[in-house]
Amino acid sequence: SGAVYYRSPRNVGIPRNVNLGLATAQRLGYEYVVISNSDVIYAQNSVEVLLNVITANPRAASVTAWSTNVAPYSLPNGAELYVETQEVADLVGATLSAEFGNTALEIPAGISFAMMVPVEVLGVVGLMDPVFGRGYGEESDWSARGTNAGYDHLLAQGAFVHHAGRGST
Repeated sequence: SGAVYYRSPRNVGIPRNVNLGLATAQRLGYEYVVISNSDVIYAQNSVEVLLNVITANPRAASVTAWSTNVAPYSLPNGAELYVETQEVADLVGATLSAEFGNTALEIPAGISFAMMVPVEVLGVVGLMDPVFGRGYGEESDWSARGTNAGYDHLLAQGAFVHHAGRGST
């Protein structure tokens, strides 16, 4: 029944900021939560594709989208395709969705620039570890804990979210 977003009033580092959003989703009783950086452009259909993939895979702890600046889940982006517009992100998203639909690849770790997580998984895996300070490495640690708990991490082949990079920390 709708969606809310949580934006931290100040930067306390990526893991702590993400945890405030995850805890908000838990407190409000949501089924799914999206961790999202501030320097992204979602293709019009990307959240729907992420949701379709995660609901079809009950063992999934996370689902991540293709992007432009998220190695190793980056698509080649030549100078002829300027992705940093909603129109181009929508075109890439529609093209991927038409080709791949709601198919997914198993990946070793989710990347939290644009990652959907079932809220119930947080009760098993926990939140991001604040030991990672300002960020980088927290989602790998979280993903490893999820894998150890028997969950999978998926790449939604039909979803695209442009990520500028180095603009969120």
